[in-house]
Amino acid sequence: MRSRMWYANDSGAPRRGRWRPADSATMSTLCIVTTFLFVLAQLVLAVGQVASAATPLNVFVGYMDSHSDPSSARQPNPWPYTDSASYVGTPCANYPNDTTCWDASALRLDNPNDTDVTGVHPLVVIAGSRYDLWGANLTVRAHGMLVLTETGGQNSENFDGSDFSPNAYNGGNTASCANSGAIPNVEVTIGGAMTSYVDSSQVLNGGGVDSGHCVNGSFVSGRIDESHPWVQIGSGAPSAPSAPRTLSASPGSGSVGLAWAAPTSDGGNAITSYNVYRGISSGAEAATPVATNIRTNNYTDAGIINGTRYFYTVAAVNNAGTSPPSNEASAVPVATGATVPSAPRSLTASPGSGSVSLSWIAPTSDGGSPVTGYDVYRGIASGAEVATPLARNIRTLTYTDLADANGSTYFYTVAAVNAAGTSPPSNESSATPNPTIPTAPQALTATGVGGSIALAWKAPLSDGGSGVVGYNIYRGTAAGGESSTPIATQVLLTSFTDTSSGATGFYQVSAVNRIGASPRSNEASATAQVSAGTFVALSPQRILDSRTGNGARGPVAAGANLTLQLTGRGTIPTSGVTAVAITVTVTAATAGGHLTVFAAGTPRPSTSNLNFVAGQTIANLVITGTGTNGAITLFNGSRHPIQLIGDISGYYR
Repeated sequence: MRSRMWYANDSGAPRRGRWRPADSATMSTLCIVTTFLFVLAQLVLAVGQVASAATPLNVFVGYMDSHSDPSSARQPNPWPYTDSASYVGTPCANYPNDTTCWDASALRLDNPNDTDVTGVHPLVVIAGSRYDLWGANLTVRAHGMLVLTETGGQNSENFDGSDFSPNAYNGGNTASCANSGAIPNVEVTIGGAMTSYVDSSQVLNGGGVDSGHCVNGSFVSGRIDESHPWVQIGSGAPSAPSAPRTLSASPGSGSVGLAWAAPTSDGGNAITSYNVYRGISSGAEAATPVATNIRTNNYTDAGIINGTRYFYTVAAVNNAGTSPPSNEASAVPVATGATVPSAPRSLTASPGSGSVSLSWIAPTSDGGSPVTGYDVYRGIASGAEVATPLARNIRTLTYTDLADANGSTYFYTVAAVNAAGTSPPSNESSATPNPTIPTAPQALTATGVGGSIALAWKAPLSDGGSGVVGYNIYRGTAAGGESSTPIATQVLLTSFTDTSSGATGFYQVSAVNRIGASPRSNEASATAQVSAGTFVALSPQRILDSRTGNGARGPVAAGANLTLQLTGRGTIPTSGVTAVAITVTVTAATAGGHLTVFAAGTPRPSTSNLNFVAGQTIANLVITGTGTNGAITLFNGSRHPIQLIGDISGYYR
């Protein structure tokens, strides 16, 4: 079909009248002009987008999970958790040695500039959920970073992208592991200008599945580490690359060959070269590179000494700077013709409790290359040591195996290692570990309740290799004055109530196994708060109902204490109340947990008064002392809020 167009008069205005065909020259001119205008419009649009969306920050996403492993290589690193200038979220005082802290998506903003960036407002959108948790006026310090994760009380769950809808999550029960398809979006607003970044790898929502229970699209019941290292999804200014990966070292004669993989991120600027760093001890590579301007992913370090172990790292370089170092790799160059050492000599094995200590003498020959370490092999029958070493690269002539069972005999050999390989095995030696007494029980507490004193403690750290069969309880009337004769023996639980203590008692506990009694625990003391025969019965009266605001304003939060004033309420006197009989009820629980009731202002006991599961309504009668202000404390030992009900049926005076 031929094209038609208006033709213009001399004034440039379109002439009224009929359409007329356009000639080919006119059409060519029009196409050129149209193309130019289209390209110009796209260029203007692109420039406008860059200008309006410009941000001076580099943006990273990650996922932090410390529940299955308090410290793993998968976790985002670096990870601040106490400095309020570089972290907004719920801190974990015992990180990285606590598995009760994080299960949360994480956002990181880096400032590569010389001045602070202020007025920052970050939020994350995943499908229909908006996570606007950190405020609209944040500051990212010059050359600093700001990590943003879940907020609120410990174990809060307001940014667990892997677990939240639209991902299919069923609390560890069988659930679909199909990718939800939700692509997280990160929005960063600075001074009214918003920049949007796409988390195309779905780092923030676990790859679109409940990654704590999904492997390759299949559900597994055991908990999996959901952690994911930082991934850069946006750059406000070019930055140094991330570290090179999988560095390996291979020995030669007077040389070591190195090979590595490129970084996962070039920092927004092409990598120009690599630097190689060398040291003679782990972690002590020299600050000055042994080689620079390496344009390939391999390098041979020649002219070094055979028999010496060398340690290496590699860094990537772009126009913005130098990356962090790669993983460390090491090798021992070996002279041509060197052989393995001769066997270690005079191996002996000495038994301990749950352990065997080994010692030996160095080989008579190192094979022409220095011995770099020893490998230890173990078996449970003579001549049947496992081919895989129990321990590698032992640098001394001794080793203690701490993973043995008392009463079982273990057989050992040792081999020497140099750059040429592994020696023949030493002579075989065996030993049978023997049990000892347990270590002392831990964390003994004493609480006066209803004319008695309730004790609670934790089991010993070690049972000495022979199971604990009971506990002995010792009492005295003064500090350090516990009798040598226990008031109770063969106590099977880690709690005991002394009903004949009198006013004040001082206590210690020891654990007993078939070898004997352990050292005693720490000392704890308490005063019996009431004596028998002083109980005053009351008509049951509801003193607490968190559902209606009676005694508590709504559900009791996860891991939180509720202090409940008793004296002066209802028919309870304003003074003289030392203990109460209260029926406590847990309802509307969405997860399992426990409830502990104790006198306000006193240490929380290690034992619970009531245990519950999700969806259960359960009650228990508790007799507990009151604090000096006539109050009690109720502790929610669940990871989710619960509703509490309390009914008083009497008190002690």
